[in-house]
Amino acid sequence: MDTSKFYDDFVVAYNNFNFRALIGESMKKFFVNDKFLIIGERGCGKSTILNKVTEEIKDKYHVVTFSAIDELNLGD
Repeated sequence: MDTSKFYDDFVVAYNNFNFRALIGESMKKFFVNDKFLIIGERGCGKSTILNKVTEEIKDKYHVVTFSAIDELNLGD
């Protein structure tokens, strides 16, 4: 499976991320059911909360995890 399209889409989403809540037209344009993008500063608990959610849902859903730092050149 070629994942380059997913990578490109993720880079676009990451670079266009707005740290404000979605409302109105932006909600209609960007909201996706059952998908989450969690962004925050180092050490704020992102991985911890995701690990907790994974533990809660792993018997019912197939959970896919990856690290953006392993996938992106954040210095670019």
